[in-house]
Amino acid sequence: MASDQPFPRGTFKVEPGPGKNEVSVIFKPTQSTLVFSIASADELAREYRVYHTRAGRFGRFGEMEVSEAAREFALAFAKGAMPR
Repeated sequence: MASDQPFPRGTFKVEPGPGKNEVSVIFKPTQSTLVFSIASADELAREYRVYHTRAGRFGRFGEMEVSEAAREFALAFAKGAMPR
């Protein structure tokens, strides 16, 4: 996936969220989980929830850069997971 924005170094793991219409994205360096609600097959809700496993939030990474990258992965996952 190409991006012209600075991309945080690390690993993202995408999986179905805790709710029926949600997607979870785990940011591996800090073990933080971002949960996005699926509004439709081509759209995620603007709001998201963040759960930090460790103190320090996203560490040396900014929340904006992590959440934007996580949103891209979550949207790609949602498009593949939602029936058309």
